[in-house]
Amino acid sequence: MWKRLSRMLEYSVLIAALSSVVGPTVQRHELQERGIRLGLRLGETVAAASPAWQMPTPGSTSVARQACFESERFLSHDEWAASVREWNTRRPPLPNPVHAIEALRLVRKEQAFARGRFKNDKQMHCYVGCRIAQDTDFTTSQFAAWEKERRDLTDCNGDSHFEELDYTVTVWGAHLGVASTSSAECITTCERSF
Repeated sequence: MWKRLSRMLEYSVLIAALSSVVGPTVQRHELQERGIRLGLRLGETVAAASPAWQMPTPGSTSVARQACFESERFLSHDEWAASVREWNTRRPPLPNPVHAIEALRLVRKEQAFARGRFKNDKQMHCYVGCRIAQDTDFTTSQFAAWEKERRDLTDCNGDSHFEELDYTVTVWGAHLGVASTSSAECITTCERSF
């Protein structure tokens, strides 16, 4: 889960948020000139408008898209496509780009700890939501939760799967993070609650 969340933040949140601030094509040197130090391997150019950065089209009937509904545990391509469209209507506001960068750094920092500490996926979702909200804000945590599930829904990867409850638990953790002051509170409450 952490690796997927890290990848999701790196590609979806950061690129979308940064491109909305600095334009559709982001050059590494342009970001550094603006005082943003990413520490990411983005390559020389990131084109947010290119097809590689866009979500799969639910109406697509390519062989890969047809197989996607099966790996995502849907009965038909139409059912999967309808779920993708419905999930997209629920997209929360984009986070502040600086907060998105901080969220990525936080996820990377907390990976080893979380893997060794938590007994189940829901505790990890709660903790991630809490910590992101503590270090950034509720909006960033909520968007990361939504985007992680969107990514799971559209990645055509049988190892990950969309679960709306994961989103709900992450947002619950974000509410906790806004109200709490320490990571210890996130740990204790998430372990007790899930």
